[in-house]
Amino acid sequence: HINYFTYTLVAFSTGYFTYDVLDMYFNNRLLHDWGVTLHHLIVLIFFVYNIQTKYAIELTCVALLVEVNGMFLHARKLMQIFQYGFEHKMYIVNKYTNLITFVVCRGYPIGRIFYAFLYQCPTLTLPLRSVFICLLGIMAVINMMLFWRLCNSDIFLTRKRKCDDKNGYKVAAQS
Repeated sequence: HINYFTYTLVAFSTGYFTYDVLDMYFNNRLLHDWGVTLHHLIVLIFFVYNIQTKYAIELTCVALLVEVNGMFLHARKLMQIFQYGFEHKMYIVNKYTNLITFVVCRGYPIGRIFYAFLYQCPTLTLPLRSVFICLLGIMAVINMMLFWRLCNSDIFLTRKRKCDDKNGYKVAAQS
């Protein structure tokens, strides 16, 4: 499952993640955005290993599906920066698209890669397979935390805001 396009895609993506980590470092955001930092470092471990060994490039391409959801996360952040209301139609459409792509484009790739490391990668040594499975477990936990934060902010707090607005209370906007 390796060809010029897939290999180049992984190499280019590795450059993107490297740039993003360096940008976070130079802007003193490594610890503030520790979840993103840890995510990027784990991705870099996988991607660099796969580039060096030309192993599991197809799984790396599957992992890049996560970036589809990233577009909607970034759109959400931009709408907050530009102070779109939580009830704005564009925000609502993005909110639900974000949640759907989160499950499909983050949940499926992690599950698929986890399955592949367990059952379809016989050439990996047991210690290396164990390390990769542990790293995938960390990625799954990071994604569950991010999903919880998204649901809390966009679903649960939105309901609370509506309820408080009906009762005459003002609630400060949260991200």
